[in-house]
Amino acid sequence: MDLSIIIPAYKSIEILHQQLPILLAWASSWEYKTEVIVVVDGDNLSTYSEILKQFPVLVTGYEKNMGKGFAIKHGFKVSTAPLIIFTDADIPFSRQNMLEIADALGANVNKKVWAIGDRTLPGSTYFEHISTLRKAGSDFFLLIIKHTLGKEFADTQCGLKGFTRDAGEMVLSKSYVNRFAFDFECLFIARHHKIEIIKFPVNLRNQSDSTVSIFRDGWKVLKDVFKIIFWHNYDR
Repeated sequence: MDLSIIIPAYKSIEILHQQLPILLAWASSWEYKTEVIVVVDGDNLSTYSEILKQFPVLVTGYEKNMGKGFAIKHGFKVSTAPLIIFTDADIPFSRQNMLEIADALGANVNKKVWAIGDRTLPGSTYFEHISTLRKAGSDFFLLIIKHTLGKEFADTQCGLKGFTRDAGEMVLSKSYVNRFAFDFECLFIARHHKIEIIKFPVNLRNQSDSTVSIFRDGWKVLKDVFKIIFWHNYDR
């Protein structure tokens, strides 16, 4: 069975150069035929293509920085597999975490399913390994989410998610948001359309400096959350 892994990249060339060999080594041991798609979100595409040409990955992108959501949608359009995972350029989660997501999707390949990491589940160790400031930012997002999607979706912002192709097509075709609240919107849409969402605990194996600032970007997320609720006009 085929698997596509989409990685949005913005100011990430060095971390990608370090972490892609690890991801590719993992993928070589899986039963899935895996394509890795690096979507350059507004950086110099030719630089990425040159530096990453030693790796068996597809490098694609565009000139203007459009945000993670736009990058995922772009990567989805060029992907070919029935199973799709997206994660961050620093490949922050463990091999086992990614394989659990892939296996859950593979077992439901003919269904509409999303599989997501959830840092609040028992067995997760994510919050034990991040700074106090970064945890405060995550707590802020979790508070917003609990009061909009509900407690059963305590963590929409985890950087590891996947979906079967039909589920991705349904959700991404209805998505308006391209930046920080993109993950929230995807699960908001999926929940409304009664798409099954399978959650897994996650373990942090690596982390790079986040480009998201709780002080600079928190209000933007809050604004987008209310826009999402208004745009889609769904009962919660």
